[in-house]
Amino acid sequence: MANANKTARKTGAATDRTARSVPATRAANARVEAPVAARVEAPVAARVEAPVESRVEASVEAHVEAPVRRGRGRPPAHPDRRESILAAALEAFVERGFHGTAIPQIAERANIAGGTIYHYFESKEVLVNELYRSWKSAISKMVFARFPQGAPVREQFRTMWNVMVEFAMTNPTAFAFIELHNHASYLDDQSLAVDRTIKEFTASVIKRAQVEGLVKWLDANVLMELVFGAFVGMLRAYWEKRIVLDDAVIAAAEQACWDAIAVHSST
Repeated sequence: MANANKTARKTGAATDRTARSVPATRAANARVEAPVAARVEAPVAARVEAPVESRVEASVEAHVEAPVRRGRGRPPAHPDRRESILAAALEAFVERGFHGTAIPQIAERANIAGGTIYHYFESKEVLVNELYRSWKSAISKMVFARFPQGAPVREQFRTMWNVMVEFAMTNPTAFAFIELHNHASYLDDQSLAVDRTIKEFTASVIKRAQVEGLVKWLDANVLMELVFGAFVGMLRAYWEKRIVLDDAVIAAAEQACWDAIAVHSST
């Protein structure tokens, strides 16, 4: 009987210890699991709930606003100085040609030290290509923005002519640089691609006119070069004061170029 009572007391004590340990274990588990869940769920929620626009804008801002790394001793870049270099290079290249222009001559026009140019452009070739692309892109964007989609081809041709005249008259030095100089020896692939874009666009307009029976069935690129050659020649003669250009002459010249490539019904 005594042994039975001892056994019962031992069993009860063990049961009490087990009962007390269960809440303690659960509490410990809660302390461990709660932070883990918080650490896991919080970032996931943040990634899921953040708007797509916010993530995109943050990424863009990070790329745009990130400071440019400069080499030791290199001064910070100044947009105005960079533009002054491009403006000086434009004048020098038009006046002396690419091969006749040296970096120190550009620096003198920009009123900066010769070595400063290399902080912005690695070489004269890099400089001339950026200058070419910037102005070629400017005239292309102007043509594309004013191009009358859906209008008759004849009206599209006239619009392109007038936009080109407007650009050339507004930016004579830039037009002389991009159209009156031979750039073949130094243009890189990017510059050639920009030039090709506007030419392919113009050729597509001529091809549409051919399909409609309005323009002669000659290679569209040949017809385009015939018209553009006449256009550039007209402006060169004007700048050299060999001809006078007013609205009436410009309109008549445009009509003459259209007549040169157009199909005329026999009478």
